[in-house]
Amino acid sequence: MNTKINNKLILSVILLVFSIKSLSAFELIKSTIGAEATALGGAMAATVNDPSAIYWNPAGLANINGKNKQKSKTNLSSEADQKFSSDSFDKLFEDSEKRLDKTDEIAPQNSSSPFEIQLFTTYGYMTFDRHIFMASTAMTLFKGTFGLGLLGTYVPFIDGYNTLGVSTGTISYGSYAGYLGYGWESGMVKMGVSLSAYQEALYTKNYFGGALNMGMQITPIPILHIGVAMQNLPGGMQYSPSNPSLIRRVDTVMKMTLGISTPPPDASLMLLLGVDANLDQIAQQEVYGNIGLQVKFAKYFALMAGYKYNSFALGFGFNLPFIKISYAINQDPLHTGFQHFVDLNLAF
Repeated sequence: MNTKINNKLILSVILLVFSIKSLSAFELIKSTIGAEATALGGAMAATVNDPSAIYWNPAGLANINGKNKQKSKTNLSSEADQKFSSDSFDKLFEDSEKRLDKTDEIAPQNSSSPFEIQLFTTYGYMTFDRHIFMASTAMTLFKGTFGLGLLGTYVPFIDGYNTLGVSTGTISYGSYAGYLGYGWESGMVKMGVSLSAYQEALYTKNYFGGALNMGMQITPIPILHIGVAMQNLPGGMQYSPSNPSLIRRVDTVMKMTLGISTPPPDASLMLLLGVDANLDQIAQQEVYGNIGLQVKFAKYFALMAGYKYNSFALGFGFNLPFIKISYAINQDPLHTGFQHFVDLNLAF
């Protein structure tokens, strides 16, 4: 029995090493970054509204505009306690159209939005002793929102084996990305663009690359949210560290999400349906569906559940004024163990 277990363990390590050798920047951006994103199955393109948007959808940066901060300062209860009567629900759609027609009256061009800055950090401990992290910040500037972010995944110690099962020593792996992005809002549409720089480090070899990313979020009515993000449009990575001129194309990835929620301001129930597609590998069926469900209780507490890549996830979050904390747990797609993620988001 012990021999079988050891053989399975060695086989898992060999598979891990060989899969790591084939990792590219696409593999990094296929990762689910953050506890909230994990708990919602990665269906984040339509609703992401914190600095992690620099990764998920740069258009989400435009949600960091000082308005929510101002509401929290001036009125923490009256708007959150507002109830919708039967006829006010119908009026919700009329008010949405009126707000679009009166954009200039509500926010004149010579008026500036309140300044806001947010800090976001997340850490995840995954199977096979893998670690994933992200640190990002966003601030209002020039009638929009700038964002900066650094994310990465690494394995500090990997026992390498050749095809005969003989140990080849210990190696390490790391894949990292840096982001610079900008998001802005025009009526019901939010748009964003970002530049990313990639690095992969396997043992003593380093590969470098970069990409352009774009995204859009649309809220035609307050209960409907649509998001589309295009990553690596275009993107490239070094093919050989000894010859930097050899560049390989990084696959373009599209993330689409449709969100349906109960009416604001509480939006206590939200259903998210999404699709992730590698547009350069459609023939290889690099298309994945994901789904997320969020239920809010007592305005400040939320339960979440999601599904992505043959993996279920559960999580919860506390959304207090100026601080948000989330936790999630899921089983990896290979069903080899459970993974844990935690988020911390601060607003100033």
